[in-house]
Order: sequence, then structure tokens, then C-alpha cells
Amino acid sequence: MLRPGLTGLAQIPGFRGATGLETDVTARLQADLEYINGWTSWRNVRIALASTMVLFHERAFQLRTILPRPVAAVMKREVRQTGLHALPDGRRIAFRQVAGIQPAIVFLPGYQSDMAGSKAIALFEWAERNRRGCLLLDYSGCGESSGEFAEGTLTRWCDEVVALSEARLGGQVILVGSSMGGWLMLLAARRLGERVAAMVGIAAAPDFTDWGFDDRQKAQLAAGKTLRQDNPYGPEPTLVHPGFWADGESLHVLDGAIPFDGPVRLLHGLDDSDVPPEISLRLAAALRSQDVQVTLVKGGDHRLSREQDIALLLRTVAELT
Repeated sequence: MLRPGLTGLAQIPGFRGATGLETDVTARLQADLEYINGWTSWRNVRIALASTMVLFHERAFQLRTILPRPVAAVMKREVRQTGLHALPDGRRIAFRQVAGIQPAIVFLPGYQSDMAGSKAIALFEWAERNRRGCLLLDYSGCGESSGEFAEGTLTRWCDEVVALSEARLGGQVILVGSSMGGWLMLLAARRLGERVAAMVGIAAAPDFTDWGFDDRQKAQLAAGKTLRQDNPYGPEPTLVHPGFWADGESLHVLDGAIPFDGPVRLLHGLDDSDVPPEISLRLAAALRSQDVQVTLVKGGDHRLSREQDIALLLRTVAELT
């Protein structure tokens, strides 16, 4: 029995190696069938030339023009398909990825958020248009990933970010963190080391387990009780579990120098009622890098999801690539 994706027509767009995506297998089969049913000596010459171009450009879907339209359409859908990355302990982390030029963009969503948000989608679509690598993911217990949200901690979610970055991406990355994701990107950068080319924080919220709760709330969490807070963004309350809070209290980063020397861009709305803009200024001061810029957005709220806010994010990321 032959494996799907063995023909040159399947190899050119990057259908190589193992895959767990049903749409990937479908695309490989369609490419193989198209090759078998439409074989000509001239097509073989074109495939050989295209294969040479792949070696030089390292960009499979720069060559989509030689593909039949049905195969190209399946390829376009494939990059949006959600995959599941299995960790040794059984966690299955949902992700979406588009291959492309390095450094790849890795987006880290905020607390109780996922990769379906407007900023994540905007970055992913920008990466597609610009042939830039991009990886989105849902932390365990969030979105399409397995697990219970109550078991989530910064340490656990950082493990997942690092595991997917190492398994799915080669070369350097640009970490883009929103709110809690801005804290998580700092923790992940320590572990990924020189692979991190730059970082972008969007209302970054490092150490929010400290400054984000009053003494009464901290006492409740320290006693092992779950904290229920009003959620201004949806009908369900925001739940803060004692395990998450305790883990965060052990991972403060603003108390000393943050060992990162690459470019950092911090975007923060002046009307952010969840994370004070002063936190981005504290983070800028704590970073060891001399290439740190803070952009304060007048009228911007915590989410920074208005059209002009997303345009600013895309410009900021583009300048770092």
C-alpha cells in the first residue's frame, strides 16, 4: 500500500512527512491522482523545475501557480484546518499553522481566550498574504484543546507553547502576546533562548496575580477558593483558580532585570481598565534590551481590537520581520 503524497506534484507544495490532518491527506491524494490522471512529459519537466525552485526559496506555496485549481483550493483550506499536537501526558493542543518565511509569528492569547480572536485571525491572514510562517494555539482547557481550564497554569501553558514551537517550527520566531499572553511570552522567551528574534506585547500583563488582586481576593485564593469575577466581554464570569494564582505568584518577572536583548514593542491602550498602562512602562524598564518601544494608544481599551488597533499591530509586526 502506497502512502499519499509520493508524487512530485504532492511534494512541491510541501506535503512531506507525517501528518495528522484529514485535509492534508485529502490534498495529498488529490495531487497524486491529478499527477496520475494528467501525466505528460512536459508536466514532469515543470515539476522538476519547480522542485529546484523549492530548494532555493524554501517556500512551497510560492509555486502554487503550477498546481491544478482543485489541489490549490484544498491547500488553502488546509492551512486553516485545526491540528492537534499530542503531548506525552496525553494533552492534545489545538493549533493552526501556515508555513512560510522566518521568523515565524507565534501568537499567545490572553487569559480564558483562544486562537479564534480577531487579533489572532488578523495576524494569521497577514502571514498568509505575506508568505510568513505563523502558529496559533489554544492552551489546554481553552478553545479546541483538551483538558480542564481549572488545571491551567502559566507553567503548564508555557510548556505547551515551547513544545509546539519546538515541534512545529524551525528557526527563529517572533512572540506576540496579548494580556496574559504578554506574560507568557516572557516566560517562553527564557526557555526558547536565541530562537526568539523579537517580542510584541499587546496590553501585556506580567505579574497580574500580584497587582491585579486586592488583599481580600488574594486571601480567598490562598485559602484554595476559586475567585469569580464579572466578565465585561461575555456572559460567563471570569474564574481564577487557586492553582493558577499560586503558580503565577512564583513566576514574577518585574522584580528584576528580564534577560532579553532583542527588539520589543509594547502596545497599550490609554483607556485600558484591566491592565494599567503603567505596567507596560514597568516592563519596558525591566527588560535588559535597549531596543524597547512603548506605544500608548489614545482611546484604546484593553482588547485593542478596533480596526485601527489591529492595523497598528500588523504594522508593528511587519517592521520586525
